Formats: sequence, C-alpha cells, structure tokens
Amino acid sequence: MAKMKNVKNINKGISYHLIIYILLLINLTCPLYAEISSNHDKIAIIMHKESKINNLSLDQLSMIFRNRLLNINGKKIIPVNLSSSNPLRLEFIDKVLKSTPFEMKQYWLSVRIKGQGKPPKAYSKTETIQKVVEKTPGMIGYINYFPGLEKTFNCLKIDGENCNSEKYPLIIRDKK
Repeated sequence: MAKMKNVKNINKGISYHLIIYILLLINLTCPLYAEISSNHDKIAIIMHKESKINNLSLDQLSMIFRNRLLNINGKKIIPVNLSSSNPLRLEFIDKVLKSTPFEMKQYWLSVRIKGQGKPPKAYSKTETIQKVVEKTPGMIGYINYFPGLEKTFNCLKIDGENCNSEKYPLIIRDKK
C-alpha cells in the first residue's frame, strides 16, 4: 500500500511538471507567433534585386497585372500571379485590382476573346514566386511580407510608401 501511495505522488509530480513545462513553452512561443503574424499582414511587391524600379503607384501596379503596362523606362515587366485558390491572391485582387475574382475572370475572358493577351502565369506557392522573381530580371510578383525580404529582392514602394510604413497601402486588415 505504501508503494502505491509513492507511485501516485510521483505521477502527480510528473503531471505537475509537465503542465508547467507546457505552459512555459506556450508563453515563450506566443510572442514569437505574434511577431510573425504581424509581419505577414502586408502584401510585398517584389522584383529582381537588380531592378531599377523602386516605386509604383497602385494604378501602375494594377495596369501591370492587367497586362496594360508592359514596359517601364524601356524595361520589360513580366507579372506573375498566385493561383486563384491562394488567399493572398484574393487580397491582391481586392486591394490592387479593385475587383472580385469573378470580375477578373470576366476581364481575362474578354481580353483573350479580343486577342489582346493572356493573364500572368500563376503559381500555387509563394515560394515558387520567390524563386522565379529572384532568377528573372523584369519579373514582378507579390508575396507576404517578412523581415529580411529586402536582402533578396527589390521590395517596391507603393505610392511612395515602403512596407514598414503605417501608410503602406497593401496592409491586410482582419475582416470581422
């Protein structure tokens, strides 16, 4: 009977320490998660690191992704898109193109029927967008902003505001 009591006390001690460990682990990771999520609430417009284009207006960006603006300062611009199922693309359509996915499908159908072009190539993952833009001068894409992005890409200012600005026009707000 005494052995049974000791085993129960040991189990209680282990359970107590396990709970403390889990709570400590949650407490340590929560600030990290908050920092990551706060940095992922912006759409970063990226180009090849050596691109000389540093600033675009929202109108210019919209024209690029509608294939109405194909050159800037004599340099060819090639937009790349995320796939239609990607949530960031939905935000991009709303904030930059000021449209809905249905309206964009109609737009591209009309453009194709008239023989005036085709939509930008679409990729399913932002990682693929990063790889393609990093290797191809003149290519422009969009991804979630993350710290250090500027080390690999030319992260464009939009309407004169960089990603770190509170006035940056491509901040994703929670929709409640």
